[in-house]
Amino acid sequence: MSKEFSDIQLTVDEHIHRLEIQVTTLLELLESLSEENAILLKREQQLIEERSYMLEKNTKVRLQIEIMLERLRKMDV
Repeated sequence: MSKEFSDIQLTVDEHIHRLEIQVTTLLELLESLSEENAILLKREQQLIEERSYMLEKNTKVRLQIEIMLERLRKMDV
């Protein structure tokens, strides 16, 4: 094996090693982002449910207030 070929092979091996490290790093990042995304999607669903509950509660309270105001108006007459 010539020195030139040996040097080229070493360079190729170094590139392959760097690529393996980059792929590993990207896979770890993908896993981390996937976990974070799952957490955020769950939180989003919780907030949607909470918003729906609060809107329903708000509607009920508003109706109760309207009923009380109507009763007060009738008492005034």
